[in-house]
Amino acid sequence: MNIVLVKFTEGATSAQKEDWKRRISFLPSAIPEIKSLVCGKKIAHARDQGWDDGVILTFDNIYDMHTYSDATAHKEYQQATAEQTADKLIFDIEA
Repeated sequence: MNIVLVKFTEGATSAQKEDWKRRISFLPSAIPEIKSLVCGKKIAHARDQGWDDGVILTFDNIYDMHTYSDATAHKEYQQATAEQTADKLIFDIEA
């Protein structure tokens, strides 16, 4: 399981934020090792520490997660969204 939390830059537009979600949501169609991807509207919480958005990706095994990390489509997503991304927290769990 791969949990991604993102903080957008101060100047990121609504369109750029939506583009981030659109691009990451596209990854399962480009990377078959992704078993599922969950994203939606953030529910604000007093302890969310300013994270703006996030997704959860699941895989059949750790090897598929590594394949995803190295996939061209993943690298293209990272490059395309780097301008509006101030910080990311990546948390992986082997279940």
